[in-house]
Amino acid sequence: MNREQLEKMRRYFSGEMSADETKQIEDNLAADEELMSSYNAYCSLENNMPVYQQNSLKEEALKKSIQQLNKAYFNNGQTEDTAPAAHSRFLASAKVPVLRATRIKAVWQWGMAAAGIAGIIILSVSLYMARQKPGGQVLAAKPGIDTPVAHATTPQQNELQMLAGDNVAKKIKAKALYKANFKPDAVPATTDGPLQDAFESYQSGHFAQAAVLFDNITAVDATRGEQEDTLLLSFYKAYYKGLCYMATGKFSKARANLQTAVEQSPGKTLKTKVQWYLALVYLNTGDAARCENLLKQLAAGIDPFYKTRATSLLNNMQAK
Repeated sequence: MNREQLEKMRRYFSGEMSADETKQIEDNLAADEELMSSYNAYCSLENNMPVYQQNSLKEEALKKSIQQLNKAYFNNGQTEDTAPAAHSRFLASAKVPVLRATRIKAVWQWGMAAAGIAGIIILSVSLYMARQKPGGQVLAAKPGIDTPVAHATTPQQNELQMLAGDNVAKKIKAKALYKANFKPDAVPATTDGPLQDAFESYQSGHFAQAAVLFDNITAVDATRGEQEDTLLLSFYKAYYKGLCYMATGKFSKARANLQTAVEQSPGKTLKTKVQWYLALVYLNTGDAARCENLLKQLAAGIDPFYKTRATSLLNNMQAK
C-alpha cells in the first residue's frame, strides 16, 4: 500500500471525502479483498492511536530518567580508570554495605542493563517516529517487522472497534449486492408520444440527459389524450426518472420518484417492478429494514421473476 492509498484511507476514515470520492473508494474496497483488509488494519491503528501516544510519552519519560542517571553516576567526565570511584560514591550514598569488588561489579552490571533498556526504548521511539506523517498521522506498520505490541484496551474500546468494523463491512456488502443486482429496466414496447425523446436518451444510456427530458414533460403534456394514457404517462415519467437517478448515483431523488411511481402504478405488474428498484435504493442507502420489508413482499408475490430475485437477494443479505 503506497502513501496515496494511505492518505485516501485517512480521508475516508475521517469523513473528509466528497460524495463522488466516497463512492469510488467504497467500490474499490468492495472489489479488492486485500485493500479491504488493509483498511480494516488502518481502522484498528487509528482506534488504538490514543494508547500508542500515551505509551510513547511514558517511554520518553523513562528514557530521560535513565539518561539523567547515566549522566549523574557514569558519564560525569570520567575515564574508565576513574569510574570505580564514582561507582563507590553512588553506592555509599545508597548506604549499601558490600565489598568493594562486589560493589564495582554490581554497579557495572546495573549500568549495562540501564544502557540496554535505553537502547531498546530509543529504537522503539525511532520506529514509531519513522511511521509518523506530518500532522501526527501514523503510517501502517509492516506485519512481522515493526508491528507494535498489542496494548490492553477497555471493553468499551473493543466494542466500538467491533461495531465500526461491522458497520463498514455491512456497508461494503450492501453496495456490492446493489451493484450486482441493479440493471436499468427496458423501455416500454411503445415509446411514441411526449416521452419519445426521453426514452431514446434513456435507451442510449444517456441517463443524465434522459432525466432532464423526463422532468421537462409539463402538466399539459401529461394530461393530453385519454385518461388511461395520461395515468400511464405520469407513471412512466416518475418511474424512468427514478431509474435515471439510480444510474447516475442520485439516490435521494431516485427514492422520491420511485415512491411516487408506486403510488401511481396503474397495475400490479408495474407496481412489482417499481418495488424491486425501490428495494435496491433502500439497500444502497443503508435502510436495510425497508429493503427487507419490500423484498419479503416480492418473495411472497406471484411474479416468478421478481419472486426469485427477491428471495436470492434476501438470502445474500442475511448470509454471514
